[in-house]
Amino acid sequence: MMNLLPKEKQEELFYSKMFHSIVVAFQIGFIILLLGLMTQIVLYVYLDNESKNTEAMVLNAKTETGKKEYADQRAQVRVVNTKMRDFQTLLDNTPKWSSVFNAFAKNIPPDVKITTFTANRQTKKVQIQGVSPTRELVIQLYNNINNDKEFFNGIDYPLENVTKPLDVSFKFTFNINEGILGTAEVATPATAVPSRRPPAQPALE
Repeated sequence: MMNLLPKEKQEELFYSKMFHSIVVAFQIGFIILLLGLMTQIVLYVYLDNESKNTEAMVLNAKTETGKKEYADQRAQVRVVNTKMRDFQTLLDNTPKWSSVFNAFAKNIPPDVKITTFTANRQTKKVQIQGVSPTRELVIQLYNNINNDKEFFNGIDYPLENVTKPLDVSFKFTFNINEGILGTAEVATPATAVPSRRPPAQPALE
């Protein structure tokens, strides 16, 4: 389609869209981090209280009950301690996922909508699906992710992504670079995925 606007107006619209996209990406990243921190604080308080209550029960059981009950209470303490360690690992990993989401958000062209985002921490594989008003924007999204060598690699680009010139439904798979997410084995919780429109609910395995 031919753009009949003057060149100055075209440049003004282009930079306006670019600035808007950057602002949206930073806002989404900040909201993700804030929600993550709030969730972590609530979980930490809950687990801390549970740990204290269990330890108090152990002390009472040690003086009032036999060895079997004492052993059972100690087992509960070990379970709580394991939860606390897992929570600390989760706490350490949340900023790493936030950096991945922020990097991905910056690669989404204006008017492209991501409908699903699925990531597996163990395999470091990501699958996205979405819709785009034009084929050119799908190609731009591919190029952006492919050129983001700091975070991503191995992007798969099915040909059916570009068979239609308009109203394109697309699907990509790509990998998160080694070292971005660390090596912990605790599963990362679901977190909102950055998008230029209201985001889809992601699945993190």
